[in-house]
Parts: sequence; structure tokens; C-alpha cells
Amino acid sequence: KDDARSMECIQQSITIAKQNNLFTDLHRANYYLASVHQVDGHYSQALDRLEEARQNARMAKLVSEESDCLASMGEINMVCSNFSTAKLQLAEALSLASPKHRDRD
Repeated sequence: KDDARSMECIQQSITIAKQNNLFTDLHRANYYLASVHQVDGHYSQALDRLEEARQNARMAKLVSEESDCLASMGEINMVCSNFSTAKLQLAEALSLASPKHRDRD
């Protein structure tokens, strides 16, 4: 019951953030929702939410948060035995986390 209520509140916050172009809040809500889906074993939904969170992080110019999304996506793809995709995502996450990109924050 509490999980359902939590998901409902997060969905409401996503709707409000979308209406007001609040990309940082959208990123945070989608990232949290992805974590919930991942814990529940719903990997496809988690990947969808992480991709949305990544796009929101990019729109808000949050480089380290975009890197976190990619790293989480890579982790899920490894669990799902999709190693080639995981490798690409983890490499991109690492390149975003490199010192030359950290200066952009």
C-alpha cells in the first residue's frame, strides 16, 4: 500500500515538473522511479525511466547525473546479460565523469 502511494506521488511530481519544464526535478523523480523498478526486478521499466532521467539531466546540463544514469543503465544491462550495451554505457559514463567534463559543472 505504501509503495503504491509512493509511486502515485512520484508520478504526480513528474506531471507537475513536465508542465513547468523543471528538468532537474524530472531527472530526480525519474531516477528514483527507476531505482524502485530495478529493486522490484522490472528492468525494462527501469531502463525506460533511466533514459528519461538521462535526457532530463542533459537538458539541465547535469553532467555527473547523466553519467550516473548511464552507469545504472550499464549495471542493469549487465544483470540482463546484455554485455555489449552495458560496455558502451559504462564507457560513456566514464567519459562523462572524466576530469575535463567535471569542469563544466
